[in-house]
Amino acid sequence: VLKKVQDKMVTLDDLAFLTPQSIQILLREVDHKDVIAALNKASPEVKEAVYQSVPERKRQIIEEDLAHARGLSPLEIEGAQK
Repeated sequence: VLKKVQDKMVTLDDLAFLTPQSIQILLREVDHKDVIAALNKASPEVKEAVYQSVPERKRQIIEEDLAHARGLSPLEIEGAQK
């Protein structure tokens, strides 16, 4: 049963395969702090997918916030990535 549930879960790495429109919808629905925490240790592919999906100003905000998010604990990052 656990395997079936895990197979249907969307993970942070799956963002790299979503359309830009889907990523935009997701970003509107998720709290900005959680987005930053999740992207803090995300793969370059995931970060690039997000950056490519948002306007330049939003990208700058995300990049600035990521630069200041270095102090997040691994537990906070893991929680945000789920």
